[in-house]
Amino acid sequence: MATIGARGDNTNSAKDQKPGAASPAIDREARLKAALEASERFMKMGLYSAAFDECYEAIAVLPTYLPAHVRICDIHAARGRVDEAIEEYRVVASLCSARQDPAGAAAMYCRIAELHPGDATCRTSAERFMREQRWVAAIPLLEALAQMSPEDDAIYIRLAEAHFRLGDLAGSLRAFDRLAGLYLAKRRRNKALGVFRVMKEMAPGVPLPHLRLGDAYAEEGRTKEAVAEYEVVIDLLLKQGKSADAVSTLKRLVEIDPTNATARSRLAALDTTPIDEGSQR
Repeated sequence: MATIGARGDNTNSAKDQKPGAASPAIDREARLKAALEASERFMKMGLYSAAFDECYEAIAVLPTYLPAHVRICDIHAARGRVDEAIEEYRVVASLCSARQDPAGAAAMYCRIAELHPGDATCRTSAERFMREQRWVAAIPLLEALAQMSPEDDAIYIRLAEAHFRLGDLAGSLRAFDRLAGLYLAKRRRNKALGVFRVMKEMAPGVPLPHLRLGDAYAEEGRTKEAVAEYEVVIDLLLKQGKSADAVSTLKRLVEIDPTNATARSRLAALDTTPIDEGSQR
């Protein structure tokens, strides 16, 4: 790639440009893109010095061009220079945070964790944001931690809290649902049931917590309790106009309670598909 000229080359006024010539902004974007693409090619070829040069040329054009800074981090990592890579990733993460880009910062912390799983930067930053009640900034970091440590139940609890504090009930329920799923996978059914009950208390008018409780009770053979939860789910779904989902839940109910005449009658009224008697338990 040709050496990028002095930055003053881009200061020509519109009247000095030749007809059909690209504007300085378009020219700059093209040069940045070309440098970044070249650096990627060189990095894949193992030509790290050349890859660095392309990144620095891009930075000479636009010092705040984050993709070039991130690529420099990646080149350090590819060369096995872990300490340099981690330090650069931390710098970029700080820049992302300063730009109100918590998702970008979280991505950098994820890369740090990949290079050094014991690094606590992501966790300490998430905890700091939670203490400072910076919920929007904390959530991407907590999501990154959940990817790195999927069996850490405390992460999902903090995620649920952050979403709830933002007024995002659906997000909070999703986090609790993931937590309950973790407990079920570990055969900690009482813990999972406790989470489902918390979800139910948080959002009694949302079908999901009742459905989860119904499924859990059904698996334990607690038919009466399962039926009660499924009936709530069915009523809520019908109120929302989700008749297909209501029919699906009714079929679950009939499977665990085949003699429930009310459920079978409702199912017959809503669904024209015949019940497979042989599939009933």
